[in-house]
Order: sequence, then C-alpha cells, then structure tokens
Amino acid sequence: WIVMNKFYNTRNINDYLCASKAIIKGLASNMGLYTCNLNEIAKIDIAKLTDLNYKQMATYIISHLFDDYKLEDIEDCVNKAYDDKFDTKNIVELNKYLNNYVLELYHGPTCAFKDMALTILPHLLTCAYKMQDNHDLIYILTATSGDTGKAALEGFKDVKNTYISVFYPKDNVSNIQRSQMLTTCGNNTNVIQVNGNFDDCQRIVKECFKRIDVNGVQLSSANSINLGRLIPQVVYYFYAYIKLVNDRVINLNDKVNFVVPCGNFGNILAGYIAKELGCPIAKLVCASNSNDVLVEFINTGIYNRNRPFIKTISPSMDILISSNVERLLFILSNYNDKLVSQYMHDLDTKGYYKVNDEIFNKIKDTFVAYTIDDKQTKATIKDVYKQTKHCLDTHSAISYHAQTLFKQANINQYPCISLATASAYKFAKDVYNAIGDIDENDEFKCMQYLDKLSDEHIPASLANILNMPIMHKDIINKEDGIDYIINKAKEVISYD
Repeated sequence: WIVMNKFYNTRNINDYLCASKAIIKGLASNMGLYTCNLNEIAKIDIAKLTDLNYKQMATYIISHLFDDYKLEDIEDCVNKAYDDKFDTKNIVELNKYLNNYVLELYHGPTCAFKDMALTILPHLLTCAYKMQDNHDLIYILTATSGDTGKAALEGFKDVKNTYISVFYPKDNVSNIQRSQMLTTCGNNTNVIQVNGNFDDCQRIVKECFKRIDVNGVQLSSANSINLGRLIPQVVYYFYAYIKLVNDRVINLNDKVNFVVPCGNFGNILAGYIAKELGCPIAKLVCASNSNDVLVEFINTGIYNRNRPFIKTISPSMDILISSNVERLLFILSNYNDKLVSQYMHDLDTKGYYKVNDEIFNKIKDTFVAYTIDDKQTKATIKDVYKQTKHCLDTHSAISYHAQTLFKQANINQYPCISLATASAYKFAKDVYNAIGDIDENDEFKCMQYLDKLSDEHIPASLANILNMPIMHKDIINKEDGIDYIINKAKEVISYD
C-alpha cells in the first residue's frame, strides 16, 4: 500500500514521520508535537459515513489519516478498543436535555471521554512496534489532571512489553479520580502523586523526554501530545454530525456548532481537524472554568500563563499551559515551524506570547470562548437536574452552559452540540451538593445519594472502588520527577 500522509514536528518542518513512527515516538526530541499537514490530506466524503456505526466510522476515519497501517490492522485495533468495556452498544450517545444536544463521551471503562482514545492507543502502539520490528521496552510517561491517568493505566495495564508511569497533582483531583488511579492493578503500572499542579506534572513528562535516553527503552506518552491520542477523538465529531443527519434534524452538508469543555486543548483541536477534513462545523466553542487562559487567548490573541492558578470544582480543566495550542498555531501559521518555535520559547521564558494578525483572524473565524465559574457551573447542574433528572458532571455543565450563552449571543442559527466529558459520579460530591445545596464532603456517600436521584446508575467500574486495595503510594515533590523516573527505569529495564 502507498503511504501518503506525513506528520510534521511543529518546531522543525524537516522532521516528519509516518503515523506509526510518530505514535511510537510520542514527542519530538526538541519538544515539538507531530501534526498532520491538513493541506496534504484528502477531505473525507461524509456521504460515505451515513450508514456506518461507530466502529465502522472509526476504522474509516483513522485509516484515512494513519495510512501506513493496513486497513485490517486499524479494524482490529478498533474492535479491540470499542468492545464490551463500553456500557452502550453505540459507544457514545447523543441526547437532548431541554433544548441542548449533549454528546455523552463517558460510557467507557473509566467513565470519562479519555477512554475514546486511550482504549485504542495501546493497540495502535503495539501494532506500530510490530510494523517497525522494534523490540525495545515502551515506557509510557503520562501527566494527568484526573481522567487521562486512569484511562491510560486501564488501557496499558498488562500490555506486553510496556510500562506506564502516571503523574498527577496530589491535591487537585477528586477523591474518586484518585481512588481510581491508586487502586489500579497490573504488573506494569505506576502512579505518582506530585506536590504541585497539573502544569508541574506535564513539565516532568516533557523534561523526561528531553533528558532521558536509554538503550533498549523507547519513551512514549499517553497524553494528547501523542498523535495516537488525538486522532481517534476526531471520529466522534463526525459521528455526532451524522447522527443529526440520520435523525433528520439537519440535511447532509448543513452546518453545526460544537461546544467543548477545554483544558489541554486536545479535544477541541480534534474538532478543528474534523472541520478541516470535511465535517461541516461552523463554530467551535471553547468552554473554560476560571483558569480561563484559553478564553483570553481566543478573544485577544495573547496567551499568558502569568496568572494565579485557581482550584475549581472542574479540576480536569485546571490547566494554564495547554499543550495542543501549539498544534493549532502550526496549522494556522501555514506550518511555520520557526514562528511556532518562537512563540513556545516566549511562553517558556516570558510566560506569554501574542500571535500575529493573520493567525488571530483565523482563530476568530472558527473559535468562540466563554468562561463559566463555579457558581454558574453549580447553578447549571441544579437547573438541568430539576427539569430532567439528569446529572451533568462539573465539566459537562460548563460546556452545557456555554452552549446556552452561545445561543443567546445569536452568532448563527445552526444546531449546537455540547460535549459531556465525564460521568457525574466521578465528581459526585460537587454534583450532589449542587443539586441539593447540601454540604456533604464524603464523595462515596454522595455517589450512593446520586444513585437514588439520577436517571443514570453508578457505573460498574466505580461501584466497588471504595473496597479495592491501594496499590500505589509514591509521593514526590515536583522538582524530583526526573530522578524518580531514572530510578524507576532501573527497576524495570536493564541499562546498557
């Protein structure tokens, strides 16, 4: 078969790889992110998607982009990923609550949207290793603000020839997220609590890629810095669009808007890629919590991380350095690696950068952004529950409210779909307290209370979590991440 698609290093246009090699490598040696040139990839014919289920659509779209894989290998990866671990045969569900469409992406094994990519990434990675006849140990390094960690651990647990270390901010995840990670079994899993925030955890991972080079070991990542995490997320934008077509809400080629709760910018970037590949998307709405660095960026063209870090009830979005913005800049600058490198240097050294007018105008053409604080988030959870008995989690409520604000702004008249990124049970305390104006701090009790109130029961993967043994107890300071990984590597591989 003929390989067509190249994936370019955002900081060196002359460094490009095929999909399988980019997935293995994860992060470029100069810290750039491998990204497709959308000018070089053919549009997807959406008319061919109308009769496909989720698995078939995923096979079609992923193979369109990852064209160095054989079609039957992509199909095998998809079938292994989207199996009975998902509690709905459709994999995702598109529902309407009051007047808002909501795409539910949390029906996977860890009850968060990260499952949509992290169930398939291990299969793409191990398949890539076979294609390259590579026998190194794959050491997966991952930073998480809550959901990626458990999804990555579950995906790579007991996968042959892999080892995974997950860093998370010790005091900035929900108790349920923490319990999910710390109770993970598997002889190749490792969870580390970091005295710091998510940005510190992400910095540890990137520094490891920069400074650790060990014979017989290939570092890779399960964060959205890895191409294999990003591209599978493109699928559900097409799926939601075709669902509206098949339900006769819209006609084929009519436009829609998507509203996305944003932290590291990977989810909404997948929407942008879908748009550029032919999904008729009018606007992408970035919904942020009080750590609204992305809202300022979209509204002003200035990315400024020099601001207080705010702990919110939507901790998976408590991020000030959103890695995937770099990929967007690369695309919007017409793949200008030198300009992107300068922006990233300014972010590292000054804490901010300002994009040029050409890029800013392109941002404004597609993106709209809103900040929703904790008070508004709680009010949205309460209002939707009172009228529907459905519980939104503290991140999905942000995108739901942003959809309402977007409609009120009357920017266009196209249908809107907001993304629901986690089960309410993952943030049971804040959801339950928002519904009843109650001050109950035991998250596990709140799960039981919600079970009696909600239209959805406790997911099986969360139901017995309190009774599971703690498997991981390591706690480190943010300055000690590199030394920790070097020592951990010595335990699991042989240095030459």
